[in-house]
Amino acid sequence: MNFRLTLLGCVLATTANAQTSVLTYHNDNARTGQNIAETVLTPGNVNSNQFGRLFAQDVDGDVYAQPLYVPKLDIAGHGTHNVVFIATEADSLYAFDADSASGDSAGALWHVSLLDAAHGAAPGATPVDGRRDLHCGGIVPQVGVTATPVVDAARKTLYVESFSRENAAFIHRLHALDLTSGAERKGSPVLVTAHAQGEGQADIQFDPVHQLGRAGVLLSQDRVYLSYGSSCDKPRYQGWVLAYDATTLADRGSFVTAREHGKAAIWMSGAAPAADAQGNVFLSTGDGWFDTAATPPRELGDSILKITPHASQLTLTDYFAP
Repeated sequence: MNFRLTLLGCVLATTANAQTSVLTYHNDNARTGQNIAETVLTPGNVNSNQFGRLFAQDVDGDVYAQPLYVPKLDIAGHGTHNVVFIATEADSLYAFDADSASGDSAGALWHVSLLDAAHGAAPGATPVDGRRDLHCGGIVPQVGVTATPVVDAARKTLYVESFSRENAAFIHRLHALDLTSGAERKGSPVLVTAHAQGEGQADIQFDPVHQLGRAGVLLSQDRVYLSYGSSCDKPRYQGWVLAYDATTLADRGSFVTAREHGKAAIWMSGAAPAADAQGNVFLSTGDGWFDTAATPPRELGDSILKITPHASQLTLTDYFAP
Protein backbone atom coordinates (compact mmCIF):
# COMPACT_ATOMS: atom_id res chain seq x y z
CA MET A 1 0.00 0.00 0.00
CA ASN A 2 1.40 3.39 -1.00
CA PHE A 3 0.99 6.59 0.98
CA ARG A 4 2.08 10.01 -0.18
CA LEU A 5 2.66 13.42 1.35
CA THR A 6 1.89 16.28 -1.05
CA LEU A 7 3.39 19.77 -0.62
CA LEU A 8 1.48 22.75 -2.00
CA GLY A 9 2.71 26.27 -2.60
CA CYS A 10 3.31 29.08 -5.05
CA VAL A 11 4.78 27.20 -7.99
CA LEU A 12 6.44 30.31 -9.49
CA ALA A 13 8.41 31.12 -6.34
CA THR A 14 12.14 31.12 -7.11
CA THR A 15 13.52 31.18 -3.56
CA ALA A 16 12.67 29.13 -0.49
CA ASN A 17 12.04 31.66 2.24
CA ALA A 18 11.52 30.39 5.78
CA GLN A 19 7.96 30.79 7.00
CA THR A 20 6.47 31.06 10.49
CA SER A 21 7.00 27.93 12.62
CA VAL A 22 4.07 25.56 13.12
CA LEU A 23 4.99 23.78 16.34
CA THR A 24 1.59 22.57 17.55
CA TYR A 25 -1.94 21.80 16.42
CA HIS A 26 -3.51 24.91 14.84
CA ASN A 27 -0.40 27.03 15.44
CA ASP A 28 -0.79 28.04 19.10
CA ASN A 29 -2.12 26.83 22.44
CA ALA A 30 -5.30 28.85 21.94
CA ARG A 31 -5.84 26.71 18.79
CA THR A 32 -6.67 29.78 16.71
CA GLY A 33 -5.08 28.45 13.52
CA GLN A 34 -3.82 31.96 12.82
CA ASN A 35 -0.59 32.86 11.07
CA ILE A 36 -0.56 36.62 11.49
CA ALA A 37 2.92 36.85 9.95
CA GLU A 38 1.79 35.54 6.54
CA THR A 39 3.21 37.77 3.80
CA VAL A 40 3.35 35.52 0.74
CA LEU A 41 -0.13 34.13 0.04
CA THR A 42 -2.66 36.61 -1.35
CA PRO A 43 -5.88 36.35 -3.38
CA GLY A 44 -3.71 37.42 -6.32
CA ASN A 45 -1.30 34.48 -6.28
CA VAL A 46 -3.45 31.64 -4.88
CA ASN A 47 -4.91 30.60 -8.23
CA SER A 48 -4.69 27.76 -10.72
CA ASN A 49 -1.75 29.37 -12.55
CA GLN A 50 0.53 30.09 -9.61
CA PHE A 51 -0.55 27.84 -6.75
CA GLY A 52 -0.46 24.06 -6.76
CA ARG A 53 1.54 20.95 -6.04
CA LEU A 54 5.27 21.55 -5.65
CA PHE A 55 6.29 17.90 -5.09
CA ALA A 56 5.35 14.75 -3.19
CA GLN A 57 7.16 12.38 -0.83
CA ASP A 58 6.34 8.76 0.00
CA VAL A 59 5.58 7.71 3.57
CA ASP A 60 4.75 4.30 5.07
CA GLY A 61 1.25 4.83 6.49
CA ASP A 62 -1.82 7.01 6.74
CA VAL A 63 -1.30 10.52 8.14
CA TYR A 64 -3.93 11.57 10.69
CA ALA A 65 -1.66 13.96 12.61
CA GLN A 66 -1.22 17.55 11.43
CA PRO A 67 2.20 18.14 9.83
CA LEU A 68 4.48 20.48 11.81
CA TYR A 69 7.07 22.90 10.46
CA VAL A 70 10.38 24.26 11.77
CA PRO A 71 12.41 26.73 9.66
CA LYS A 72 16.19 26.96 9.44
CA LEU A 73 16.89 23.75 11.33
CA ASP A 74 20.34 22.13 11.31
CA ILE A 75 19.83 18.47 10.43
CA ALA A 76 22.61 16.04 11.29
CA GLY A 77 24.57 15.30 8.11
CA HIS A 78 22.35 17.47 5.89
CA GLY A 79 23.00 21.09 6.85
CA THR A 80 20.29 23.70 7.37
CA HIS A 81 16.77 23.18 6.03
CA ASN A 82 13.21 24.35 6.45
CA VAL A 83 11.71 21.12 7.74
CA VAL A 84 8.23 19.57 7.78
CA PHE A 85 7.63 16.74 10.27
CA ILE A 86 5.21 13.92 9.45
CA ALA A 87 3.88 11.19 11.77
CA THR A 88 2.19 8.08 10.37
CA GLU A 89 -0.10 5.30 11.53
CA ALA A 90 2.80 2.91 10.85
CA ASP A 91 4.50 4.40 13.95
CA SER A 92 7.01 6.36 11.88
CA LEU A 93 8.33 9.93 12.06
CA TYR A 94 9.76 11.69 9.00
CA ALA A 95 11.64 14.94 8.57
CA PHE A 96 11.40 16.30 5.00
CA ASP A 97 12.80 19.40 3.36
CA ALA A 98 9.77 21.68 3.04
CA ASP A 99 11.00 23.37 -0.14
CA SER A 100 12.53 20.71 -2.38
CA ALA A 101 12.48 17.01 -3.24
CA SER A 102 15.68 16.94 -5.30
CA GLY A 103 19.36 16.50 -4.59
CA ASP A 104 20.10 16.04 -0.92
CA SER A 105 16.37 16.43 -0.25
CA ALA A 106 15.20 13.70 -2.64
CA GLY A 107 14.10 11.58 0.34
CA ALA A 108 13.64 12.07 4.04
CA LEU A 109 16.28 14.09 5.88
CA TRP A 110 15.67 11.52 8.58
CA HIS A 111 13.14 8.75 9.18
CA VAL A 112 12.74 6.73 12.37
CA SER A 113 10.47 3.88 13.35
CA LEU A 114 9.09 3.95 16.88
CA LEU A 115 8.88 0.15 16.65
CA ASP A 116 12.61 -0.57 16.96
CA ALA A 117 14.76 -1.18 20.02
CA ALA A 118 16.35 2.28 19.78
CA HIS A 119 12.88 3.75 20.40
CA GLY A 120 11.96 1.42 23.25
CA ALA A 121 9.98 -1.27 21.42
CA ALA A 122 10.28 -5.02 21.89
CA PRO A 123 11.42 -7.30 19.03
CA GLY A 124 8.63 -7.94 16.55
CA ALA A 125 6.62 -4.85 17.52
CA THR A 126 3.98 -3.76 15.01
CA PRO A 127 1.37 -1.04 14.72
CA VAL A 128 -2.02 -2.09 16.07
CA ASP A 129 -4.40 -3.63 13.52
CA GLY A 130 -7.64 -1.67 13.80
CA ARG A 131 -10.00 -4.42 12.70
CA ARG A 132 -8.24 -7.51 14.05
CA ASP A 133 -6.95 -6.15 17.36
CA LEU A 134 -9.51 -3.47 18.21
CA HIS A 135 -12.56 -4.76 16.26
CA CYS A 136 -12.96 -1.21 15.04
CA GLY A 137 -13.14 0.24 11.55
CA GLY A 138 -12.51 3.82 12.61
CA ILE A 139 -8.80 3.86 11.73
CA VAL A 140 -7.64 1.13 9.36
CA PRO A 141 -5.54 -0.74 8.52
CA GLN A 142 -2.97 0.42 11.10
CA VAL A 143 -3.20 2.41 14.32
CA GLY A 144 0.14 3.87 15.37
CA VAL A 145 0.70 7.61 15.74
CA THR A 146 -2.70 9.30 15.54
CA ALA A 147 -2.37 12.41 17.71
CA THR A 148 -0.64 15.50 16.34
CA PRO A 149 2.79 15.76 18.04
CA VAL A 150 4.14 18.98 19.53
CA VAL A 151 7.55 20.64 19.08
CA ASP A 152 9.55 22.43 21.76
CA ALA A 153 11.77 24.67 19.65
CA ALA A 154 13.94 25.75 22.58
CA ARG A 155 14.75 22.16 23.52
CA LYS A 156 14.83 21.07 19.84
CA THR A 157 12.53 18.24 20.87
CA LEU A 158 9.42 16.69 19.33
CA TYR A 159 6.96 14.93 21.67
CA VAL A 160 4.87 12.16 20.13
CA GLU A 161 2.54 9.40 21.37
CA SER A 162 2.78 5.92 19.80
CA PHE A 163 0.54 2.84 19.94
CA SER A 164 1.89 -0.64 19.19
CA ARG A 165 1.39 -4.35 19.70
CA GLU A 166 4.35 -6.15 21.30
CA ASN A 167 4.41 -9.80 22.37
CA ALA A 168 0.58 -9.85 22.48
CA ALA A 169 0.57 -6.72 24.70
CA PHE A 170 -0.78 -3.33 23.66
CA ILE A 171 1.56 -0.43 24.41
CA HIS A 172 1.20 3.35 24.48
CA ARG A 173 4.43 5.34 24.83
CA LEU A 174 5.39 9.00 25.06
CA HIS A 175 8.57 9.80 23.12
CA ALA A 176 10.79 12.87 23.25
CA LEU A 177 12.76 12.94 19.99
CA ASP A 178 15.72 15.06 18.93
CA LEU A 179 14.47 17.34 16.12
CA THR A 180 17.75 17.06 14.24
CA SER A 181 17.97 13.25 14.11
CA GLY A 182 14.86 11.52 15.51
CA ALA A 183 16.91 9.95 18.32
CA GLU A 184 15.33 9.53 21.74
CA ARG A 185 16.21 12.10 24.40
CA LYS A 186 17.56 10.97 27.76
CA GLY A 187 14.81 9.29 29.78
CA SER A 188 12.68 8.69 26.68
CA PRO A 189 10.43 6.90 25.91
CA VAL A 190 8.12 6.26 28.85
CA LEU A 191 5.30 3.73 29.06
CA VAL A 192 1.87 5.32 29.43
CA THR A 193 0.14 4.05 32.58
CA ALA A 194 -2.35 5.62 34.98
CA HIS A 195 -4.85 4.79 37.69
CA ALA A 196 -7.54 6.65 39.58
CA GLN A 197 -9.87 6.01 42.50
CA GLY A 198 -13.18 4.68 41.23
CA GLU A 199 -16.63 5.31 42.67
CA GLY A 200 -17.47 2.39 44.93
CA GLN A 201 -14.98 0.10 43.22
CA ALA A 202 -11.29 -0.68 42.99
CA ASP A 203 -8.89 1.69 41.31
CA ILE A 204 -9.55 2.45 37.65
CA GLN A 205 -6.60 1.38 35.54
CA PHE A 206 -5.65 2.89 32.20
CA ASP A 207 -6.50 0.13 29.71
CA PRO A 208 -4.13 0.32 26.73
CA VAL A 209 -6.39 -1.81 24.51
CA HIS A 210 -9.45 0.40 24.83
CA GLN A 211 -7.80 3.83 25.01
CA LEU A 212 -6.92 5.80 21.87
CA GLY A 213 -4.72 8.88 21.82
CA ARG A 214 -6.63 10.89 19.20
CA ALA A 215 -6.52 14.47 20.53
CA GLY A 216 -3.29 16.36 19.79
CA VAL A 217 -0.40 16.61 22.24
CA LEU A 218 -0.25 19.80 24.32
CA LEU A 219 2.91 21.48 25.65
CA SER A 220 2.17 24.08 28.35
CA GLN A 221 4.41 25.47 31.10
CA ASP A 222 6.94 22.64 30.88
CA ARG A 223 4.25 19.96 30.97
CA VAL A 224 3.42 17.60 28.10
CA TYR A 225 -0.24 16.54 28.07
CA LEU A 226 -1.68 13.41 26.46
CA SER A 227 -5.44 12.92 26.11
CA TYR A 228 -7.32 9.70 25.48
CA GLY A 229 -10.64 8.54 24.14
CA SER A 230 -11.48 5.12 22.73
CA SER A 231 -11.56 3.14 19.49
CA CYS A 232 -15.11 2.95 18.10
CA ASP A 233 -16.64 3.59 21.53
CA LYS A 234 -15.70 0.09 22.66
CA PRO A 235 -16.07 -0.35 26.44
CA ARG A 236 -14.65 -0.18 28.95
CA TYR A 237 -12.83 3.13 28.70
CA GLN A 238 -12.66 6.59 30.24
CA GLY A 239 -11.41 9.93 29.10
CA TRP A 240 -7.92 10.48 30.49
CA VAL A 241 -5.64 13.53 30.67
CA LEU A 242 -2.04 12.67 31.58
CA ALA A 243 0.72 15.19 32.29
CA TYR A 244 4.48 14.64 32.06
CA ASP A 245 7.51 16.76 32.84
CA ALA A 246 8.84 18.13 29.56
CA THR A 247 12.49 17.59 30.59
CA THR A 248 12.40 14.24 32.41
CA LEU A 249 9.05 12.79 31.25
CA ALA A 250 8.26 12.14 34.92
CA ASP A 251 4.59 11.82 35.87
CA ARG A 252 3.07 15.24 36.63
CA GLY A 253 -0.51 14.18 37.28
CA SER A 254 -3.58 12.57 35.74
CA PHE A 255 -7.31 13.23 35.47
CA VAL A 256 -10.10 10.83 34.56
CA THR A 257 -13.45 12.06 33.23
CA ALA A 258 -15.73 9.19 34.30
CA ARG A 259 -15.07 7.35 37.55
CA GLU A 260 -18.16 5.15 37.74
CA HIS A 261 -19.82 4.42 34.41
CA GLY A 262 -16.92 5.08 32.03
CA LYS A 263 -17.08 6.82 28.64
CA ALA A 264 -16.75 10.67 28.40
CA ALA A 265 -13.89 10.19 25.93
CA ILE A 266 -11.54 12.93 24.77
CA TRP A 267 -11.50 12.69 20.96
CA MET A 268 -12.10 16.26 19.82
CA SER A 269 -11.87 15.17 16.16
CA GLY A 270 -8.10 15.24 16.54
CA ALA A 271 -7.98 18.79 17.91
CA ALA A 272 -5.63 19.35 20.83
CA PRO A 273 -6.62 20.67 24.25
CA ALA A 274 -6.14 24.42 24.61
CA ALA A 275 -4.20 26.18 27.38
CA ASP A 276 -4.17 29.75 28.68
CA ALA A 277 -1.32 31.87 30.03
CA GLN A 278 -1.92 30.59 33.56
CA GLY A 279 -1.52 26.96 32.47
CA ASN A 280 -5.21 26.00 32.69
CA VAL A 281 -6.16 23.30 30.19
CA PHE A 282 -9.48 23.33 28.29
CA LEU A 283 -11.01 20.37 26.43
CA SER A 284 -14.29 18.72 25.51
CA THR A 285 -15.61 15.21 26.19
CA GLY A 286 -17.80 12.88 24.16
CA ASP A 287 -20.91 10.91 25.01
CA GLY A 288 -21.41 9.63 28.54
CA TRP A 289 -23.20 10.32 31.79
CA PHE A 290 -23.19 13.61 33.69
CA ASP A 291 -23.22 13.51 37.48
CA THR A 292 -25.75 15.93 38.99
CA ALA A 293 -25.18 14.84 42.59
CA ALA A 294 -21.48 15.06 43.45
CA THR A 295 -19.53 18.30 43.73
CA PRO A 296 -17.31 18.37 41.81
CA PRO A 297 -19.03 15.96 39.40
CA ARG A 298 -17.40 12.57 38.86
CA GLU A 299 -19.12 11.80 35.54
CA LEU A 300 -18.34 14.40 32.88
CA GLY A 301 -19.85 13.29 29.59
CA ASP A 302 -20.69 15.85 26.85
CA SER A 303 -18.94 18.65 28.71
CA ILE A 304 -16.36 21.39 28.37
CA LEU A 305 -13.74 21.06 31.12
CA LYS A 306 -11.22 23.40 32.69
CA ILE A 307 -8.38 21.48 34.36
CA THR A 308 -5.74 23.20 36.45
CA PRO A 309 -2.31 21.72 37.29
CA HIS A 310 -1.08 21.92 40.88
CA ALA A 311 2.35 20.39 41.60
CA SER A 312 1.77 16.77 40.46
CA GLN A 313 -2.01 16.88 40.38
CA LEU A 314 -4.61 17.82 37.77
CA THR A 315 -7.79 19.29 39.23
CA LEU A 316 -11.17 20.06 37.67
CA THR A 317 -11.74 23.74 38.41
CA ASP A 318 -14.68 24.56 36.12
CA TYR A 319 -16.99 22.95 33.60
CA PHE A 320 -19.96 23.53 31.32
CA ALA A 321 -22.46 20.78 30.56
CA PRO A 322 -25.48 21.45 28.37
